[in-house]
Amino acid sequence: MAIKNAFGEIVNRYQKMVAPHGQRYAWRFHFAEDIGQEVFINLYYSLSEFRGEAKLSTYIQKIAINLDSERDKEKEKILFSLFSAKGK
Repeated sequence: MAIKNAFGEIVNRYQKMVAPHGQRYAWRFHFAEDIGQEVFINLYYSLSEFRGEAKLSTYIQKIAINLDSERDKEKEKILFSLFSAKGK
């Protein structure tokens, strides 16, 4: 129970920092809604890899940036497929 409470505190403390990453994807509502959840899910499963050499906020930002990059690649694929289908 203590771990859940501690992780809940992390989410409460850093969710506002993560929110702008989701807002970038307002063009795809479910992306915007899911990105924050994905950041904290990834954090939960990767906390054992956190070495403490940087601030936790830096680690969380890196997770969010990596997810942003993945989403950008997905967006490019969607846009490419839309324009490719239009040209047929």
